[in-house]
Amino acid sequence: MNGIFISYRRDDAPGYAGRLYDRLVAHFSADRVFMDVQGIEPGVDFVDAIEHALGSCEILIVLIGKDWLAADGTGRRRLDDPTDFVRLETATALNRGIRVVPVLVEGAAMPRAEQLPADLLPLVRRQAVELSHKQWDATSAELIRTLEKILDRDKPKGVAGPVTSPTSESHPIESSIGAGPPRPVAGSRAALYWGSGALLLLIVVVALYVTHPWRREVTPRPSPAVFSVTPDRVEFADQKVHVAGPSSVITLTNRGEAKLHVGSVRLEGPAAADFTLSENQCTNGELAPGVSCAMKVSFTPQAAGARTATLIIAAANAAANVAIQGRGSESTVAELPPPHKTGPPTAVAPTTPPERKPEAGAAQTKPAHPAITAEAPLKPPVERLIAVPNEIGKSRGDATADLQKAGLEARVVEGKADSKASGPADSVVTQSPKAGEQVKPGERVTLEIVPAAPAVAAVAPAVATAPTGFPRVGDRWEYNFRSMWKNVEPRTFVHQVTAVSDREVRETMSFVANGGKTSDSKAFAPESRLVEWRGQGYYFVEFNPFLQAFGALQPGTTWKALVTPIEDPFFSNWYSQGRVIGWESVSVPAGSFKALRVEVDSTRNASANSAAQAAPAHIRYVIWYSPDAKRTIKHVRTAFRTDGTRVAEDTYELVKYAVQ
Repeated sequence: MNGIFISYRRDDAPGYAGRLYDRLVAHFSADRVFMDVQGIEPGVDFVDAIEHALGSCEILIVLIGKDWLAADGTGRRRLDDPTDFVRLETATALNRGIRVVPVLVEGAAMPRAEQLPADLLPLVRRQAVELSHKQWDATSAELIRTLEKILDRDKPKGVAGPVTSPTSESHPIESSIGAGPPRPVAGSRAALYWGSGALLLLIVVVALYVTHPWRREVTPRPSPAVFSVTPDRVEFADQKVHVAGPSSVITLTNRGEAKLHVGSVRLEGPAAADFTLSENQCTNGELAPGVSCAMKVSFTPQAAGARTATLIIAAANAAANVAIQGRGSESTVAELPPPHKTGPPTAVAPTTPPERKPEAGAAQTKPAHPAITAEAPLKPPVERLIAVPNEIGKSRGDATADLQKAGLEARVVEGKADSKASGPADSVVTQSPKAGEQVKPGERVTLEIVPAAPAVAAVAPAVATAPTGFPRVGDRWEYNFRSMWKNVEPRTFVHQVTAVSDREVRETMSFVANGGKTSDSKAFAPESRLVEWRGQGYYFVEFNPFLQAFGALQPGTTWKALVTPIEDPFFSNWYSQGRVIGWESVSVPAGSFKALRVEVDSTRNASANSAAQAAPAHIRYVIWYSPDAKRTIKHVRTAFRTDGTRVAEDTYELVKYAVQ
């Protein structure tokens, strides 16, 4: 097509898009302007048509209205969706080196860098054109002039053909002085001899030019790929320890005339773990001349003080280093000394020490000025400390409330069940720091909760005595499973309780695949955490779906060193930790629920093996528990590579349920 592609959102600027399409078609013709609705014939695949048109266009016009960055009905920005058509169209054009022209309508402003995903960051460096409804003819004409300049500049220059003068059948021979040799009449024998001689002379000149030793044929070569990194140094503002700060964008641009192959991008240094690389569009990529890619780096200090690392970018047999630094800070609360008494200041009479004659041989010193006196300097602020209260033997809820009331942070860690543990179930058995120790306000106090195991001879209570909200035999839940990858088939899983006691819930899981029904069963106890479902045609990991029913979930609860299922034995050495975030309102196909959000992070040790670097190195589970549903209502599992690239995301959502 070698023309113009119009990219727009239908609910952002459809009126402007249609009007601009008509204006450009009238000027450039319909076969040189493409817009998804008008340009697609009935029965043609929408995605294929856009890919074909975008692949052959010279200019991409991005129409940006006031709602171009707006969120969809779920509260998520459409531009953050990797499958969003506007994002795909713009990112593809930027990556292919197609001229991208932002066109602002309805008074919209050009998006800032921090508002764009990494693959659209080069857009902020494109000069924008504004279209006005009130001055449509003038502003659209200005846009057309801009497009014409781009199209003319990109056209190959034409080669002029030979210029021939019209001939006449009869021309007199000119013989005037200074007019040169006589020109023969066309068609005469003299003209034939003249032409033959001129041709022979031309052949001799060309032969001498080609064979002469001083002649050198200079073939211009394109300059090699040259890349630049912006910025070459990143300094983050001071950040509280273990608190993530805003990210910084780093851009890699091919400044040469050949394609640039980008290799690895990695963080190294003494505090590399304090910095996180995300939205990396550069690793193992290829950049056309003038094309850029970008990535983001964020800072989460793990300790106080200066934290430094180096971002190493390897490309085209060379490497660029970006120095990254930040400072972690601990929040401190200090108490100022009591103020001076109110009222007018009391004058201090100057005192003059009696004069003394210096001893013989002593150095002569200059006495202090008698009119200048000062009070003793103020003492430095005294830091206020808090005595840690004794929480041993108290319930989880009471101990957490006491610490929060005292101005301290409560961190709950669960241990293993112990039949010899003293105190009631779900009570505090140890704490750190110990009771009576002086700590700073806001300091974290770790409480260890060890559920008391039932006696060996104890008989499990009947189902009828189970507390309200506890699952019962026959309770049933149906979930939909879907993956971010289109080639992974969505499925429906059904879970049903088959046995219940106060220490265990047993259920079966089943789904239909390949014309047959597959089922499995699991038993969940209060101490169960990550549980693996693995069988023919299915594999997924759940965080104990009945943990809330067992009463083991409270905001602020954390877990360390969780036993982690190994997805692939080749990539071992996984370690996991989790925490309860708090209550949220969540909507799933089964309805809207008030649920507790739990996050679990599983990470494996980094490896230099190329296969290990391409495999998942970090998996995040986000789970929502609802007391009304008696089970989890949503479960999202996201896997990342070592460079932060997302490689998989699975969502497990409750569709319907029946509980007693």
